[in-house]
Amino acid sequence: MARWTAPQPRAAVAAAVAAAGVPSAPVRTISEVGSDPHVFRRAVVRETELPARGAVMVLGTPIKLGASAEPAITPPPALGQDTDDVLRRLLGLGDGELAELRRAGVT
Repeated sequence: MARWTAPQPRAAVAAAVAAAGVPSAPVRTISEVGSDPHVFRRAVVRETELPARGAVMVLGTPIKLGASAEPAITPPPALGQDTDDVLRRLLGLGDGELAELRRAGVT
């Protein structure tokens, strides 16, 4: 198969296998997928705002359940945003210990 497909343009291979009744589709590049209007209509790729970067494209969920709404896309926490909370909850550290970690350059 590789010997037959390798020297041919992708469109020619796709047309030939379709004409032969073989269920198939060409493999697309990331660029092609990312610019496909259908991908945006189906919300497989969505745009969201990140505080430090502005508008970015992110993957939505490919699973669509009837008329249910798309889940909200929220930005990830900033680096270190939840450090104090995690250290308090998981390690039981207090304000003084957290301040010492900051002074030492640990957090």
